[in-house]
Amino acid sequence: FACSMHWFDQMAAELTAEHRVIRVDLLGHGCTSAATNLDAEAQARAISAVLEQLGTNGATAVGHSFGADVVLAMARRTDQVARVVIIGQAPDYDCSRLPSIAFLPGLPALATFTHRLTPPWLARISRRVGFAPEHHDDGSDDPHRIALDRAAMNPRMYRTILADRRARLAALPLDVQIRYLGLPVLAILGGRDRLYPSALTAARYRAAGARVVVID
Repeated sequence: FACSMHWFDQMAAELTAEHRVIRVDLLGHGCTSAATNLDAEAQARAISAVLEQLGTNGATAVGHSFGADVVLAMARRTDQVARVVIIGQAPDYDCSRLPSIAFLPGLPALATFTHRLTPPWLARISRRVGFAPEHHDDGSDDPHRIALDRAAMNPRMYRTILADRRARLAALPLDVQIRYLGLPVLAILGGRDRLYPSALTAARYRAAGARVVVID
């Protein structure tokens, strides 16, 4: 949410030594911000089309945060995916540490309205929510990446994430989706995750049959 493929520049550079790496901006983000259908199913269809265009099957689909919803939706609808990796995402919002204000009914509309008015410095401050104090880094070489990506994002994403996604995950949490997926799933979690307690998240994924790795 509010990021781009550039967050994975450093990781991709290391992975390409032994793997073919395909990265895409989710719809509504980065280079595809003009898209209008932004939910996980629409995202899955778009990425599936990319793999089809590239003639790729047997992929390991890796999704971080909202990307976890997307790769699971993709694995359900196509045989292009052989295994799934989820990074830093709980099954639903029940165990999140997000402040209650994030779920106020009027917040998505307010955030959408004020999106273009938010100064870059405020976007950079938001990294303190997502990263531990000693790691206030946006994962790329560009110190302005957070502000740039947020400015490029389609404002419709606020409703997609803060309202629609919450309802979808409440009805069908990610661990329930994993239980019936029938594919190998790896969940990579951070021991000091500031949004989702790793112990509870790990327990739910393990109970669903996923392999879980917690990075201290």
